[in-house]
Amino acid sequence: MRFSKTQILWQHLIILSALLLVVSPGPVSAHSRVHPDRSTKSRETVALLSRSAMSSDIRVPQTVVVGQLGSVIADNAPIYADRAQYGRVLSRCPIGANLTITGETNTYYAVMMVDRSTGFIAKTNVQLMQYEITAPSTQLGQPAGQLGQALVQSAVGYLGVPYVWGGNTMDGIDCSGFVKAVYQANGMTLPRTAAEQAQYGYDVPLADSSQWQVGDRMYFMCHHSYIDHTGMYIGGGYFIHSSISNHGVNVTSIDAAYYRSHLVAMRRSPQLVGDAPTGSPASTDTESNQQ
Repeated sequence: MRFSKTQILWQHLIILSALLLVVSPGPVSAHSRVHPDRSTKSRETVALLSRSAMSSDIRVPQTVVVGQLGSVIADNAPIYADRAQYGRVLSRCPIGANLTITGETNTYYAVMMVDRSTGFIAKTNVQLMQYEITAPSTQLGQPAGQLGQALVQSAVGYLGVPYVWGGNTMDGIDCSGFVKAVYQANGMTLPRTAAEQAQYGYDVPLADSSQWQVGDRMYFMCHHSYIDHTGMYIGGGYFIHSSISNHGVNVTSIDAAYYRSHLVAMRRSPQLVGDAPTGSPASTDTESNQQ
């Protein structure tokens, strides 16, 4: 039986199409994605993992060390404008005040001031803490983990700002004004009071600190039967807050008995969930609709 040229061409096309179907997985619809918590995996998930494993151009979020945290151990300790003792005094620090140490000489630590200038404090007046302050090496794209570090960088810029009830500036700020300002600087809007802020975001388990992440908001009942104080977790067992007892913005260990016993809630904003997708929605989650 003889075939015409047209019939032979169609047979070749049919064979070629069959071969392509065998060697190609074909397009996968976005709707076929499987939640990572489920036991099964879609073809798309497997393919993505394979491509990532073989890629030599994987971008890993990078951070740079801005400084190390130091705690003042002498009352009324002076910070000088230069390294010469008895020079111009920029500020005096109470015992327990925390500073961002950015460098050192033989006898002085360089300190990041509120206006980002550099001051100098005698080493004998400071005890270094085992906590490094880091910042994203780039703000572009905010890879997973970098938004939390950007929040820390904004927060430590307030170290030393005095506590002022109702304040919301570098001249004086209260606890909820501080948290609101730090989040606002990173594109997230929160209400003004601590009690209102606690209604926004996802609930983070209090009993399991392994699930806490940098940037989580912490809420306390210190003097009332309702939430009246707030701060932000910065990792390593520390949180930053503006408090009356510390005379302003300071870093405190969450293991301090007073604060641990008064901690009643932690919240994670939806924008931070990409950093570590844990926690469950709080009763009111209107922040998820905010930009």
